[in-house]
Amino acid sequence: MLLIIFYHNVILFSFSSYHKNNNTIIFQKAQLLFLKTLVTIS
Repeated sequence: MLLIIFYHNVILFSFSSYHKNNNTIIFQKAQLLFLKTLVTIS
C-alpha cells in the first residue's frame, strides 16, 4: 500500500513537472481522482 502511494507520487511528480505550463487545476483534480482510485483498489 505504502509502496503503491510512493511510486504514484514519483510518477505524478515527474508528470506535473513535465506539464507545469499546462492546466494545473485539471491536473490536480486528476491527481486526486487517481489517488482515490488507488486507495480504493488497495
